[in-house]
Amino acid sequence: MTDAPVVLLVTTNGAGMGHLARQTAVAQSAQGFRPFLVSMSVGIATVLPATGMPGEYIPGYHRGWVPRGRWDAYLTARLSALVDATNAAGVVFDGVAPYRGITALARARRDLPMVWFRRGLWREGVNTRALRAGRYFDRVIEPGDLAAAADRGATATRTDATRVGPVTLLETTPALERSEAAAQLGLDPDRRTLLVTLGAGNLNDTSAPTTAVIRAALDAPGDWQIALTSAPIADAAGTELADRVTVLRGVFPLVRYRAAFDAVVAASGYNAVHEFVLGGIPTLLIPNPAAATDDQVTRARQLADVSRALMAAEDDPRAIGAATRELLTNSTRDRLRAANPERPIEGGRAAAHIISEAIAVPPPRRPTVDPLVMRADALTGIRAVVGDDRYRALTQRLGRPHMDLTPRTVRVVTNPHTSVVEGERPLLLTPDLSAVTPAADPIVEHLGLDSAEYRRERRAIVTRFYDVRGNQ
Repeated sequence: MTDAPVVLLVTTNGAGMGHLARQTAVAQSAQGFRPFLVSMSVGIATVLPATGMPGEYIPGYHRGWVPRGRWDAYLTARLSALVDATNAAGVVFDGVAPYRGITALARARRDLPMVWFRRGLWREGVNTRALRAGRYFDRVIEPGDLAAAADRGATATRTDATRVGPVTLLETTPALERSEAAAQLGLDPDRRTLLVTLGAGNLNDTSAPTTAVIRAALDAPGDWQIALTSAPIADAAGTELADRVTVLRGVFPLVRYRAAFDAVVAASGYNAVHEFVLGGIPTLLIPNPAAATDDQVTRARQLADVSRALMAAEDDPRAIGAATRELLTNSTRDRLRAANPERPIEGGRAAAHIISEAIAVPPPRRPTVDPLVMRADALTGIRAVVGDDRYRALTQRLGRPHMDLTPRTVRVVTNPHTSVVEGERPLLLTPDLSAVTPAADPIVEHLGLDSAEYRRERRAIVTRFYDVRGNQ
């Protein structure tokens, strides 16, 4: 497919790997276009080497490297540079709230097909303003959800999306044999294995869900071994519980190793549910009620109501322990496996087909003015007239956060350990994905393409959005 057009698959940061995993499944199902994965999640540094796909990291505004008041323009510049360098035939955005930097790209590139990959099952009354961005997309795709029958969120009754089946890496990732999967993960294939994937936690904290699960599993009959997808924080190292689990670091995709797991305890995000429950692995769901838009509580409750999974509340350690012990019984696991028989999964292929259709048809004329952007630009202009202090007071009275516009003072370096003077930060312009980490320093401007022209363009973007003080 070397002559096929390129499509940028862009994912928001999110709270986990769900956006990245979905677009990886779409990319691996692509026919008629070549995917180029772009993400604001540091997880892309794991995904690209694991899949061999081309792609690039763009830091999200939460990192604070580019001031929030300038970040949307920065995002537009970064994506525009990639569109030009790859001669992209379209852009897909996977996220529940398109950034103004995305809609600005749609306004500036009115001949560029734009697709919104919009997951459903939003919490009731949440994020409704984001739906206004739909006018800037030529197609909207909604991946199927096993809990769709309980969806009461803002997208549930909308007719603007084309709905496909669940989009999951189960569709594109063959499972390793149990012995091989266990060996690669450092597990004993002859022992029953419980996978715990609830995020980082302190194993000294007796109220933490991860602690409650592990304690219950270690006390359960059957000599269960425990695999934990993220390491507990540093002050738990060396504790009794930490010494009795196998920590899985940087494993992607987990579904490749699914034959190694006899049961799973997971948060009820889209990705986990559609890999583990749909994959037929007996699962206990512990929803994260703090998820901004994703209605994890409703998803878990719906699947528990139809007996496809177990559920326990995050803030109830006793219930978590009891549910874990129930999950590890033979009868419960047999019942859950019977409730989730193997079925064909084709959501990724269907989504890729819709994207192929979108890039084959010239888009209609899109709006050139975004009212939200007009208001933001007006406030920025007011700041220039009245000054920072009065601007800050005004935005607070209007209920808007103060938007920082001051560029970060940086020195472009070739070595991340280079010393810089006080008040400066090192900025690394590099193709090295290993530099993309959660660490605050250095600032990483990742190069996903190898060309002198693209490097020059990216250096110009650095100069535009950072206060560059010399080079080394």
